[in-house]
Amino acid sequence: MKNLGHIALILLAGFIGGVSGSFLFHPAPLWAAASQEKQVSVINKPTILYNADGKRIGYLGQGDDGQGTMFLFDKDGEVRIQMGTYTVFRERGQSMFALHDRKERLRLLFRLSGSYDSPTIIFKDMYGRDKIKIGLKGRGEVPYFEYVDKHEQVHDLLRQP
Repeated sequence: MKNLGHIALILLAGFIGGVSGSFLFHPAPLWAAASQEKQVSVINKPTILYNADGKRIGYLGQGDDGQGTMFLFDKDGEVRIQMGTYTVFRERGQSMFALHDRKERLRLLFRLSGSYDSPTIIFKDMYGRDKIKIGLKGRGEVPYFEYVDKHEQVHDLLRQP
């Protein structure tokens, strides 16, 4: 019985020491941050980043439909990367990530498409035409790998005959 009392006393002292240590050694800035209510900031102006030469290299702001949008530009201020959501009726709200070439032409597009928000990767030629599409289609999310041949005919490499 005496041993049980010692064990209980040791456990109680350990518990009190652990709780005390967590309060004493807990960083004060975290307490301050935790005690403040979260604040929401609304900034109506976009954030535009410039390089040392004064050229625009980034844009983060509101897009056409009130959604967030981001552009990254090269050292000459030409668009290279675009990220956001579509604003046109059937595609509204679907996310996209686009890569542009050195002449600002869209060449590679990662996006969600269709009524099931299916993932799609689209490779475009220098004229903006889709040349290769890889993704999932429809409710069944059936994989496809389409390409356009030199006669502008579309072929699906995964289609079963």
